[in-house]
Amino acid sequence: MEPSRKKMIVAVHGAGMGAWAWNALADAIDFPFQSLTLPGHGLGGALLPGIPAMADWVKEQLTGQEKDSLVLMGHSMGGLVAMEAA
Repeated sequence: MEPSRKKMIVAVHGAGMGAWAWNALADAIDFPFQSLTLPGHGLGGALLPGIPAMADWVKEQLTGQEKDSLVLMGHSMGGLVAMEAA
């Protein structure tokens, strides 16, 4: 990875929230930023059965991206998901 290239922050929200929870942070920082809405949260749909399943879903969303170019972060439940995915 080139030294001048910024990593991308990938943010996972807490229970019952959605990607929108990160809008203010995304607008305030000078970093590439992606926030995800987990199935069953925010926009509805079926809930995934637990943290490991949510972490697998996050990893699927990031398929094709260089792992060393990502920084996973999360709030509350999203922190558990981010740690499991990492």
